[in-house]
Amino acid sequence: KLLSKAGKHYGEDIIGKYSEKLIIEIGKKYDKTMLSRMRQLYNLFNNEKVAPLVQLSWSQCLLLLPLKDINKINYYINQVNKRNLTKRGLENAIKSKKYDVI
Repeated sequence: KLLSKAGKHYGEDIIGKYSEKLIIEIGKKYDKTMLSRMRQLYNLFNNEKVAPLVQLSWSQCLLLLPLKDINKINYYINQVNKRNLTKRGLENAIKSKKYDVI
């Protein structure tokens, strides 16, 4: 939430500054790319009505980020929950465009 609200102006590099601090305090996994994805995920799911993400792993969430249609995202979240899809199963469903078939 902090990343979403901070850095509204070009050139502030808020994500970079948070990343440097977190890498020192916690470890390398909080690089700029990871924080950018976290911000993107927060913005996507904070502004829209979507199915609960409780059952999704981080790797599954990352597969959903490129999808722009909220209905498509909800469809795949529901498929993960109904069919107990793994990351690979979700990846295959997205690649085979299961949503576009329905």
